[in-house]
Amino acid sequence: MVEDHVDIGALCTIDKGVTGDTTIKKGSKLDNQVHVGHDTVIGEKCLIASQTGIAGCVVIEDEVTLWGQVGIISGITIGKKSV
Repeated sequence: MVEDHVDIGALCTIDKGVTGDTTIKKGSKLDNQVHVGHDTVIGEKCLIASQTGIAGCVVIEDEVTLWGQVGIISGITIGKKSV
């Protein structure tokens, strides 16, 4: 599910949920070439730079910034306002 005011750049891939929904909450922005794995939740007002790979079953809380070429392993939670 993609909520209101979400920007998704060119060549992004967002995997459909398997056991739950893959969700991108309102106001988040994904740069070009971002991969979002299945069952991942991206919080409100997150900024994700290009060439970032997010594995399945990740929770990214509100207002998180991920810089370019970051890789996130499966099954973790990234806390609110983390950079």
